[in-house]
Amino acid sequence: MNRSSSVASRFSNGAWLWSWWRPPRGGAEESQYAALSEVLLLVSLSASLDHWTWENPPNNVFVVAHARRAIESSISSNTPSFSMWCKTVPIKVNIFIWRLNLDRLPTIPNLEHRDILVDRDCCALCDVSEESRNHLFIRCDTSYQIWCRIGVWLDISIPVLDSVEEL
Repeated sequence: MNRSSSVASRFSNGAWLWSWWRPPRGGAEESQYAALSEVLLLVSLSASLDHWTWENPPNNVFVVAHARRAIESSISSNTPSFSMWCKTVPIKVNIFIWRLNLDRLPTIPNLEHRDILVDRDCCALCDVSEESRNHLFIRCDTSYQIWCRIGVWLDISIPVLDSVEEL
């Protein structure tokens, strides 16, 4: 609630003190909060001035590629990594795919989750099924026809998929 508070003011008597506008809503937010709390248990604060350090080899010299490897190695192998972007496509395509993988596109359920009212319930392409990322990009007959035409254009066979993760 207080954006100008310091880290030190959030830590008192060995415990973290939070003042949220709203508590985590369960699901992904609750699991992310739990993961953050576990990481914060390892934090030790000191009275010294802040400074930057890089404690990963080689030679304690910061290199972006080394930082990326350190971050990706800390991610669970069960969780797919979407941090590798394709440099041959426009950045807006990379951002779109990243948001698609995180299920952060403005689909009807995502808009409703953010309390944005939508005047329809079904897919805008087929008007048959509930709109979701899997339906829009995999299961919808219209999108399947588009995938088939892309396959013909590229002279490849498009497999039948069940989810965006398989894509």
